[in-house]
Amino acid sequence: MQEDKTKQQDTGKDEQVRESVTEGEVSQEEKKDSKDKVVKLQDKKIVKLEKALAQTEEEKCAFKDSYQRTFSEFNNFKKRNVSAIGCAMIDGSCDTVAKILPVLDNFERALEHAEDQEDSAFADGVSLVYKQLVDILAGMGVTEIPSQGEPFDPNVHHAIQQIEVEEGEAEPNTVVMVVQKGYMLGEKILRHSMVIVSK
Repeated sequence: MQEDKTKQQDTGKDEQVRESVTEGEVSQEEKKDSKDKVVKLQDKKIVKLEKALAQTEEEKCAFKDSYQRTFSEFNNFKKRNVSAIGCAMIDGSCDTVAKILPVLDNFERALEHAEDQEDSAFADGVSLVYKQLVDILAGMGVTEIPSQGEPFDPNVHHAIQQIEVEEGEAEPNTVVMVVQKGYMLGEKILRHSMVIVSK
């Protein structure tokens, strides 16, 4: 009986060992399956993250391109505005000075007549005002167009008459007389010189 009991105990131990081995195999298979599931889930997450990253990169590139275009357009806008403001200021100055030029002409005429007068105080006063006006215009960048004795240039001269001159007095197409002075502000012509030209 004791042998039977020992056999039963041995059999029970064998069964326990078999069960534990089977459980070990099962748990290893379960572990392997769960690891595979985790790996598959991680792979899916990685694929999702890679797609999200690619989409984010595309958006980043689009935003960067948009930013660069906007920045470039803004810089161009600033340059155009600076240029437009500069042109507007020059045009405003030109318009103002062009309206003052007849006053300058009248002062020159007054000086011509004042020299004939006996009252030197009046001539001196007109001369001082004329000089002050000329200095102000020169300070603004206004210059007289050189004309007398110069070759006729249709860009700066306006010929009102062409006359015959004696040989040796002047070459053909030369300004022999200035009827009205012309002026420039920088490179811009305010008024062409009215001239008489030799034939």
